[in-house]
Amino acid sequence: MIQRSQSIYLFFAVLIAGFYFNYSSVFMLKIVSSIIAILSLITLILYKNRSLQLRLSNIIIGTILMLVALQIYKFSNNFMANIMQFVFPILMIIQVLMAVNGIKRDEALIRSQDRLR
Repeated sequence: MIQRSQSIYLFFAVLIAGFYFNYSSVFMLKIVSSIIAILSLITLILYKNRSLQLRLSNIIIGTILMLVALQIYKFSNNFMANIMQFVFPILMIIQVLMAVNGIKRDEALIRSQDRLR
C-alpha cells in the first residue's frame, strides 16, 4: 500500500486535514475537515480499486473547495488575519491532485500491460 506515491500523498492530505481540524475554531469548518480526513483515509485504504479512488479523490477536491467557500463566507471581513486557514486547504488540494495524477499514471501502466498480454 505505501509503495505507491499516491498513498503517501493521500496520507499527507489526512495529516493536513487533521492539523486543520485542530487549528480551526469554527464548528462547521471542523466538520468539513473531518469529512475530508475520513474520505482521504477511505481513499487511501481502497488502493486496489483505482476507478473508485479517482471518484473519491474528485469528491475530496469538491469538499475542499466547499471548505474554502465556507472560509471565505465566514472570514470575508478579516481575510489577512486568517490567512493561515487558507494555506491548509491549498496544501490539501495539491496533495490530492498529486495523488490523482499518480492514480491515473498507475491506471495507464496497467492498461498498457494488459495490451501486451
